[in-house]
Amino acid sequence: MRSWRTRATGGFSLAPVLIAPALFASVLVVACGMPGDAVIAKVGAPSFTAPRRDSVEVERGNTAFTISTKTTYVTHPLDKRGYVDYVGALNEAASKGVTVENNAAVLLVRAMDLSILKPADEKRFFKLLHVEPNRRGGRTIQEFPRVIRTKSIDEGIQLATNTPWSAQEYPALAEWIAKQDVPLNTACEAVRRPRCYFPYVRPAGTPLYDIPLPAQGLSISLARALAARAMLRISQHKIVEARHDLLACHRLGRLVASGPTLMDGLAGLSIEDTASHADIALVEFGNLNAAEALAYRDELRKLPPLPDITERFDRGERLLFLGFLCEQMTTVNDKMALLFFIPVYGDVLETKLAEVWDLALETANKQWDRWTAAIRTPSPVERRKNMAELENEFSAYRKFDPFKTNWRFLRESGRQLGRSTVALMLPNVRTAPFSVEDVRVRCDLEQLAFAIRAYRSDHRQYPADLAALVPKYCGELPVDRFSGAPLRYVPRKSGYLLYSVGGNKLDDGGHGWNSRPQGDDVGLELPSMGYPFATLWFGPGSPPPLNEDLFIPALIFCGLITLSGVTMVIVRVRGRVRPPIWLVLSHGAIVLYALLLLMYVAGKNTVGTIGFVAVGLFAVTVVLGGIVYLVSLIRKKTISVPLVIGHTMLLLIALGIVLPKIHP
Repeated sequence: MRSWRTRATGGFSLAPVLIAPALFASVLVVACGMPGDAVIAKVGAPSFTAPRRDSVEVERGNTAFTISTKTTYVTHPLDKRGYVDYVGALNEAASKGVTVENNAAVLLVRAMDLSILKPADEKRFFKLLHVEPNRRGGRTIQEFPRVIRTKSIDEGIQLATNTPWSAQEYPALAEWIAKQDVPLNTACEAVRRPRCYFPYVRPAGTPLYDIPLPAQGLSISLARALAARAMLRISQHKIVEARHDLLACHRLGRLVASGPTLMDGLAGLSIEDTASHADIALVEFGNLNAAEALAYRDELRKLPPLPDITERFDRGERLLFLGFLCEQMTTVNDKMALLFFIPVYGDVLETKLAEVWDLALETANKQWDRWTAAIRTPSPVERRKNMAELENEFSAYRKFDPFKTNWRFLRESGRQLGRSTVALMLPNVRTAPFSVEDVRVRCDLEQLAFAIRAYRSDHRQYPADLAALVPKYCGELPVDRFSGAPLRYVPRKSGYLLYSVGGNKLDDGGHGWNSRPQGDDVGLELPSMGYPFATLWFGPGSPPPLNEDLFIPALIFCGLITLSGVTMVIVRVRGRVRPPIWLVLSHGAIVLYALLLLMYVAGKNTVGTIGFVAVGLFAVTVVLGGIVYLVSLIRKKTISVPLVIGHTMLLLIALGIVLPKIHP
């Protein structure tokens, strides 16, 4: 079974297949002195350099390589053979300053079913937590149910966590939420603690890069359930309880993200994404007064800062990478052990091999430092440029062929091996740093949205510009983190668009990466139609651009259908056997366009069960109306006035049911 970590990133599943043979082949080259010209990649000077670390050397004893900060990065803890225990190093870093009393994980695991771990691994997990294992059969968080039979589970999660819903609309979901009360209440209690340490346990035979992280994955499930319960409570007008659930969701995200690995940080960002979408539903549907909106905004400001992804890449991911690489080197050394007993030649071979390993590790750390420096570049534009340069350079390293190396170029062989392993094993850092910035901008936007809500509560309208919020609703307006200029605000008749210019620093009019036309802006829009952060969507499918007001077109269609229906009645009363063909075609075009509008709204999951019934009624009425007219035309029958009136009334009733569902 692949771990949550591998599933979330796409994994490095090809890396062991590629690296292990390369390492063994390099050893054979060194041992046998393979003839032939060396083929060594020529790489230009780095475009930027990383700060140097203080070196701590440890004398190489019986290990295959030197244990030092330049090679293995950390020098303790050590295993029985004298090599660095990298899982132990991760646990040591994550548990520093953590106690049973301040560790939120102690309570969170009570809400989780960790039976995915083998019994021995589960026992070790709880031993590192210093608590007793969970009792079997306890109340733990369950898998999210399928909300809508015709849609995927992911689309159901989006529906349940982005917009308020009622038990009458989704009784199965309401029943599931009721069964999760115990684990959700446990999670709400747990997140009041300041620290969170989930132990890292490595099952026997599992590669270090594929170490399972079940608690982090189950934390995402807890967050989704909390957001879904908050949406249910908003529909029940239990606003205080909904706010508590959403704040618990935010705290959970930050606690999970405090872990040392990149996957911990990304799991926390996923939880924050869930909470942020639900926050906008609270703004839109919570009917908050000014005091309530500003109080919740202040609670958001008190939350701990979001994680620094760069630190997790520099520390946690480096340890996972070096641990895997060191294990491959150790395995190769063990296979070559008999050759080391050959007099004279064995000592030379062992010395040369250790030199290759040390150079490979030192070079790998230097390349990792270069990537870290690129990710830390303050300007998003410059960061993209630096990372693109490194990506182009490292694409050549992935083509490294150890069989084209010569032992006479031993030092360069070690360096090339270090570069190639980094190129093959590098985790997904191409998008993570930019995702963190987007989430931070989104936090600014949603806090400003609560200030705008407070203004509207007092003035019954949206502000004409953001300056109207100062100083009563906002002491100081936040600036765009990308450009340093004020955030863009576009008031509309029934809502507003609030956005940042994004990493390219160009104003794309609020269009994000999934808009048409595509842009780089980061923003939110109200009314949301279930997709408040149109440019920040992470879901199974990209939502359509949200720059239309659907209520006005629907109202226009109501008027046009009424007009065409009255006209057909008048024509019929004046003695015509049936309405003229030009009037029928005009009426048909109007109702078909109206049907397309209703189907579009229904497809966005904003009209509920009754709305779907109304759309069906409208479609059936359109089809039957067409059939009746064709039959009367062919058989030369008269269409009665009550039939024309009934057809028009059914169309208007169906539209009337949907109109309140899409009213701003």
